[in-house]
Amino acid sequence: MKRKRTARLGCCIALCLCLLVAGCGRAGDVSDVGSSMESADADAAQHSTAAVSASTTGGTSTSATKSSTTALRQTTATTSKRTTAATTSSPAASLYFPVTSGGPGNQQPPACTLHTVTVRFPSVSRMVRLSLPQDVTVKNAEEDGTSYVQLYRKDRRIGRLVPDGSPADFDAATAEEIASFEHVDVEQRRYAVGDKAAVTYAATVYTEYNFYCILEMEADSIRPTDFIACAKDMRSHTLLTRDNRLQLQDKPSLRIAIAGNSFVGTSKVGEQLQAILRQNGKQAEVSVHCYGNYRISKFVYNKEFLSMLQQQAYDVLFMCGVYTTDDALLLPIIEHECEKVGTLPVIFPAHNESDANVRIAYEGTKMKLADWKSCIKDLLHRGIPEKDLIIYDNVKHSKELAGYAGAVMLYGMLYETAPRAARIGAEYSAVTAAVAQKTEDLVMEYIQVCYE
Repeated sequence: MKRKRTARLGCCIALCLCLLVAGCGRAGDVSDVGSSMESADADAAQHSTAAVSASTTGGTSTSATKSSTTALRQTTATTSKRTTAATTSSPAASLYFPVTSGGPGNQQPPACTLHTVTVRFPSVSRMVRLSLPQDVTVKNAEEDGTSYVQLYRKDRRIGRLVPDGSPADFDAATAEEIASFEHVDVEQRRYAVGDKAAVTYAATVYTEYNFYCILEMEADSIRPTDFIACAKDMRSHTLLTRDNRLQLQDKPSLRIAIAGNSFVGTSKVGEQLQAILRQNGKQAEVSVHCYGNYRISKFVYNKEFLSMLQQQAYDVLFMCGVYTTDDALLLPIIEHECEKVGTLPVIFPAHNESDANVRIAYEGTKMKLADWKSCIKDLLHRGIPEKDLIIYDNVKHSKELAGYAGAVMLYGMLYETAPRAARIGAEYSAVTAAVAQKTEDLVMEYIQVCYE
């Protein structure tokens, strides 16, 4: 387990080094070089008590179980099982769940109906969403300095969710890999305490490049296919700590500005937002300010741009360009310029911006957040093909479908309703109407995160 995590951490470090020489991009020229550094600040975050909430969707695990069963079958057909030996036969304590079972019994648990649960971890500024069985509840906890979530069925503790780190007792178990996917590894683990033992299913889920959670449940409490469905559905987002509603839906007309670099240009997010507004009969105009290889630290020294903000007095400004800590610390200058003329500023990170520095920018201002980057990652996670969203160039510029996703996100946040504009997404992106409609539906589902 440690070797695998070390290898993945190495990949993350290599990615960061690559990003040091990658650029924000240049409108009309995808070969320029700037900087899109990913900060390591998030890796240094300390754990504290998590806050927890849950919402029921009423869905079942039928479709997820089918896909998980297929994936499990494919994995076991192509990958040999891996077993790791425990470093000790008996951990000092059973930290996370009681050792009361000897592992999966002869009778498999019944199929589960799943519901969506949202867990908040302020210590790492992340919000995690996953599916859990309908009758499983969650409770925040902290032991040995580690914040995590306990999983309960009635009054019996059956598992845990641990963010951004390994549980203290993980090395005190033997582990056998039973499935592996792009962003999740699933093991069956056996813990021994004296003459008792507990057998669990455990999944290490990378919801982002540099952030992962460990989900673990007793093996006799859930079927393997249902457990895999829970793990595969896990995703994380920036933790919102204030009201994120724009409160602009009742204005009779809107003047909207989008400012950024070539990611705004290649995605055509502004043009598609304007087309969506017209199709829906909205009295609104979109102004796009696209500067090649730009970031916040350049915008704040561009006198023409700042003067334009004062003269135009937009209703709302969607602002890209948070790549470095300097960008995050300078963003209040843009916020102040907007406040002087009554413009609502909103952070709108493009796909190659820094998650850690976007969080610093959000926490260091009063600005709203339309997390375009996180939305695109969610689309990739939910099955929208990467080839439809990303240009395979040196900085992976956003394609028009990613721009359509951004436009739907902005429309949904502005008017708090779906735009019903799949035709526009299909026309701009040269994808099928079904792909465009799925993209719109998933983006509107994601917008619920914006209003948690």
